[in-house]
Amino acid sequence: MIAVSDSSDEVTHRDWCHDELARNDRDTAAVDDQKENLVTKIADLEKTIEKLKADIKSTTQTVADLQKQMK
Repeated sequence: MIAVSDSSDEVTHRDWCHDELARNDRDTAAVDDQKENLVTKIADLEKTIEKLKADIKSTTQTVADLQKQMK
């Protein structure tokens, strides 16, 4: 009887370990996907910032030129 109980406990523990590993793999994959999405978003935002900086510089120069013409 003791051998059956020990075997049952081992099977239960093994099943629990497999379930935990599978859940960990799913969680890791989900976090990796989220990280990849955030890295992509950061890159897009950095490009947007650079474009807006260029637009501001261009517009500032245009305003300065127009003010010079008005004088």
